[in-house]
Amino acid sequence: MAAKESWLAGNVDAARAILARAFEANPDSEGIWLAAVKLEAENGEIAAAKELMQRARDVSGTERVRPSLSLSLLFLSSSLTASNDCARAYC
Repeated sequence: MAAKESWLAGNVDAARAILARAFEANPDSEGIWLAAVKLEAENGEIAAAKELMQRARDVSGTERVRPSLSLSLLFLSSSLTASNDCARAYC
């Protein structure tokens, strides 16, 4: 919650620092992984978000992480093109 508050206040670096401390305390938390991916993706750091997504799959790998991360990043990384690709994949 504190990371999101920092991000919403415009302090992305503080949000990253909060998430880094959270990872130290609980490295397997799917919530922390999802928050970190979302933070990076929504700030245009798609490469960092993809790297975090892969690490989340390897480390956390819960049932929630896999689909949540994949779909979130797909739509955040390239809006219309990604949604068209996704629609074609499932139609």
